[in-house]
Amino acid sequence: MDYQKLAELLFPNLELTPEDIEKRYPARNLPEGAKVTRVAPSPTGFMHLGNLFSALVDERLAHQSNGVFFLRIEDTDLKRAVEGGVETIIKVFNRFGLNFDEGAGVDDQDVGAYGPYRQRQRAEIYHVYARELVLKGNNPKMNVWRIGINKPIDDSLSVNQELQTVIEITNAGLATSGNYRNFYYKDGKKYAHTIDPKTGQPVQHSLLSATVIADRCATADAYATSFMVMGMEKAKKVLERNPKLMAYFIYADHKGN
Repeated sequence: MDYQKLAELLFPNLELTPEDIEKRYPARNLPEGAKVTRVAPSPTGFMHLGNLFSALVDERLAHQSNGVFFLRIEDTDLKRAVEGGVETIIKVFNRFGLNFDEGAGVDDQDVGAYGPYRQRQRAEIYHVYARELVLKGNNPKMNVWRIGINKPIDDSLSVNQELQTVIEITNAGLATSGNYRNFYYKDGKKYAHTIDPKTGQPVQHSLLSATVIADRCATADAYATSFMVMGMEKAKKVLERNPKLMAYFIYADHKGN
């Protein structure tokens, strides 16, 4: 594959390099051990306790180490943004004594030299590094990408990050779908979030996780979700008809192991 042409196609007219970005944002002049933390709420309505708790932890870590605590607004989904959302965030944090050293302000008035502090205004920065990865065809260490596949342990809070295996890929897309994150139990029976379109009910079979490798990530994602609906036996038949696809299945035996 010609990675140069691919990068030009994905990121046309992009002239900045990672070196340019690093010059724009030099290392901060902070004492040894100082921490830089940030909180990044969405301007979608009222603040909740989760926002306050994470902000309190971040503020204490930064200020107790003579570091920097800053506010970034996660405003990429403008359809969900509410009028006055940023003002509400700032007022609530101020009321609880969570004072920012730098970050987003009212009416796009950022404070600090490391902005912009609104996510939607940072696209160019991410494009620069995404383009660099495309040009290299490998990860930042110039090795093939190593993707960890989570062990399918029932964990609705996403706390457990234990890996089942690690897959090495390059020049391909990978996606995983599973039923071990979003689920609930009722009358001793587990109901997962994957719905069978034929019955309108949550699927009930032994397949716990489906990882698919394809030429495009969107394709891999579509097949991984489809496999979780149809189950492992039908998924195997689809793979036989599509030799360009590769898949890694994790399933439970008749004893539930």
